[in-house]
Amino acid sequence: PANWERLFRYDPTLGVGKNEKWKERNTDMIRKVPCAERDAVREIAARHQNADVILAEERRQAEAREVARRKEEAVREAARRREEARRTPREWNAKLAEKDEQIDMLATVNKRLVGQLEAMGHQLAELQRTHEAEKAKLLEEKSSLQSKHDEQRKGAKRARLEQKRAEQAAAQNDVKGGGWWKVHALFSKSGGLSRLTLCNDDWHEAHEWVAKVLWGYDSWEETKAQVAENFPKEVYGVDTEYDPSKNVTISKKGEFTMPDVSDFEKCLLSRMISRDVADQRTVAMMFDRSKITISRVAKEWGPRWAEVEE
Repeated sequence: PANWERLFRYDPTLGVGKNEKWKERNTDMIRKVPCAERDAVREIAARHQNADVILAEERRQAEAREVARRKEEAVREAARRREEARRTPREWNAKLAEKDEQIDMLATVNKRLVGQLEAMGHQLAELQRTHEAEKAKLLEEKSSLQSKHDEQRKGAKRARLEQKRAEQAAAQNDVKGGGWWKVHALFSKSGGLSRLTLCNDDWHEAHEWVAKVLWGYDSWEETKAQVAENFPKEVYGVDTEYDPSKNVTISKKGEFTMPDVSDFEKCLLSRMISRDVADQRTVAMMFDRSKITISRVAKEWGPRWAEVEE
């Protein structure tokens, strides 16, 4: 049967068939207990009732302490007022003098502290100025050392470069003096067509008919003039006075190295290919380059020559 307690309503059928919203609205009517036996429920309710009694007692004691504290403060305040009421004018003057003395003492202490703060501020400012000066000096020394280091490094680099150039010049003079310019003079007059003779003025002077075959112009001078007019150096980088045979480098061991293919040479070899004077494979062998490289050159310069011919 249903059993009403102060904190619990014990009813095994309460909440059966109800939805969750109903249970949420009636949480004060339904409590979870470890079992459904009436005695167990009563034991739980008794524990909760005792807890409420203890809580009420603690609340009552706290209120009593607060009342006692307020009473004690009221008593002290009343005693203070009575003592002030009993003071004579002389006592009040003495009290005021004591307060004035305390104020003067605090003012003296405050003045001394302010003076100390000002002195510390001056010291701090001086330390900051000293620090800035030392910092500027260190930065200047660092900059000076860095400049000296950079200058030494650049000087060493220049010295190495000059030494290298001197060694190369000496090697070239030794080797060329031993026969390079004789060889150069030989192929400039009687050598066959190669990269060393393609842009050589002396060779074309000895082989005037070659320009007409290779590029379709009456002479080598006319060829250079047409190239300079159609492909100016300022736009295409074509220098018609460039001769790779005069820019050969020679190592210490006497090994010869040809320079990179210039824009002037690219222009000329592209003209040869477009006129079917030589195919890309033949030109690649002449310049000691791969067919792929020559094909790229022809692809770059072919359309330029086509525009000129239009």
